[in-house]
Amino acid sequence: IRNSLEDDTNIDHRTNTDSAASSTLHQLAAIHVARKPPSLEKAKTLLQEALSLSRQIGQRAATLKQLARVTIRQGFLDQAESYLGQALELYLELYGDNKLHINVAAVKFQQGALAVQREQLDD
Repeated sequence: IRNSLEDDTNIDHRTNTDSAASSTLHQLAAIHVARKPPSLEKAKTLLQEALSLSRQIGQRAATLKQLARVTIRQGFLDQAESYLGQALELYLELYGDNKLHINVAAVKFQQGALAVQREQLDD
């Protein structure tokens, strides 16, 4: 029993550590995006690492949404569309029937902006 409890404690500690590390990486990526000039490739790398560590739905969705913003700025619109779709799925899972939640709306807005950008490129 003692070993089982220690294993559970280690898993909880590792999950909390991974979550904190993921949050820190996400914040560092935001700094790289805000720099003049922005370091988009570094931000993307940090966000991908944050995503690999994150287990919480909301945290994963926020990271995917930020990855979409970075990839849009890099011109990788198909990848951005994929990230936004994944973020929306996670937010809908998280908020259930509350489809009017601000995070759901933010992703849908970004999807709309991406669609407009694609139309402008097609013209």
